Amino acid sequence: MKKSYAVKIKDLEKSKVFGLKITYFIGVILGILVLATVFVTIETSAAGAELAVLEKEEALLSKERVELKSKIVQSTSLSKISEAAKDLDLKKTSKIIYITEEEIVAKLP
Repeated sequence: MKKSYAVKIKDLEKSKVFGLKITYFIGVILGILVLATVFVTIETSAAGAELAVLEKEEALLSKERVELKSKIVQSTSLSKISEAAKDLDLKKTSKIIYITEEEIVAKLP
């Protein structure tokens, strides 16, 4: 009977060692998963901050684009062009001369 108790005790000790190994293994795996989760969370928050900066920059550029389009429309309006013509003392001509390709306009000696 002593042998059976000794075998049972050795089996019990082996199962305890095996149980400890499994516990350590599971602990290591859980630790790795926790570290991976922390790493992914940090990377996600950094990407979110960068996205916020890019969205602000996009809003500023969109606003600037609208302002530039407005300036283009204002500067190419007929009233603005006629004002500039008056300031430069340009007048509407009464006689228009059309030049054809066959006519010589300037000739070198």
